[in-house]
Formats: sequence, structure tokens, C-alpha cells
Amino acid sequence: MKVKKDYIFSVRDKCLKFSDTNVCNAIPYNITLFMLSSFNINSLIDFGSQEGQFANRVMTELGVNHIKCVDIDPTSVNNGRKRFPKIDWECSDMLDYKFQKQYDAITSINWFFYLDKDERIEIYKKVSKIKGVFIITYGDINFHKLHNMSSDSVVDEIKTHMRVLNVVKGIDYETANDCTGRWYTSIACVGVTS
Repeated sequence: MKVKKDYIFSVRDKCLKFSDTNVCNAIPYNITLFMLSSFNINSLIDFGSQEGQFANRVMTELGVNHIKCVDIDPTSVNNGRKRFPKIDWECSDMLDYKFQKQYDAITSINWFFYLDKDERIEIYKKVSKIKGVFIITYGDINFHKLHNMSSDSVVDEIKTHMRVLNVVKGIDYETANDCTGRWYTSIACVGVTS
């Protein structure tokens, strides 16, 4: 995943600026927060947290006090520790992360499309061992551009590995380059017990 890490680090500043500006208004964050609010959540682990802007919103708006943020970028993790010291922090790639405890919810906002199919399957298997709900939120165009997959194809892929509880779609006209808007999908799923 070295090439992807280099790319992620190259767009870090742009992503951080976007997160700081839009964490309260942008569709990916709002539909993920909506999904979380429909479950009884007391603990959360957020992968791809950047500096914890969304996790802080979950803490503030939903009253979740047991939150862990995991990001691949050490600069984001160090800055996040300073900005939001009540949140537990770890620098790790989700593929390498070793779950030490159970969480009520696991979130992945707008980065899951960086993974190839084998990496995504590895994540589904890993997360299936956790009893909490796994919420994946992404811009539909991102999966289409990188993997030529429609939103329905992504949902179908997840269904082969996990039980899908809910799918929410939202459209963001504010950040789109044209009047058609930009679609986002949020999928809540849990591990399949055999």
C-alpha cells in the first residue's frame, strides 16, 4: 500500500482544510452521524480520522465518550492529540491494526475506495470479528473512478462478507463542480455469525 500512502500524504493538507471547514455541513459526515445516531453507541473507533474533527463531533453531539481515532499519517495523529486530548489516538494502517477490544461502532469516512478488492475483503473479515456496526461512507464517484464500481456493486460486495443493515444515500450540491451534485453512500453492516 506504499503508493497509496504516498498519495494520501500528498493530499493531507487539502483534506484537513476540507475537514475543518465542512465537518459540520458536508454530506459524508452528516449521513455517517445520522447512521450512528440510529444505534446505541457507547464506544467508537474511527479509521482515517485525520485530526479527529468528526470524532469530536460524535463526542459532542452524540455523547460518545469512549472514542479511538486511528490514522495512517503520524502528523495528523500528533496534531489530533493536541487538538482533542480526550480522544485516544493511534497511528496505524487499518490493514495492520490489531483490535484489542470491542467497539459499538467502527467508521470509515471517504477513504475506503483507496483499497483494492483483496484489501477490502481483509478488512471485512477483520471487522466481522468485532460485534459493533461498521459504517463505510464514500463518494460514489471515487469507487467508480478507481475500481469502475457502482454504489450498488460496492453494497453487493459487502453483502458477500457481512450483513448489511442499512444503506443511506445523500447528494451534495455545495461541493460539486456542476449542478448534478455529488452522491455519497453510507452503508451500515455487521459481521455474519456462522
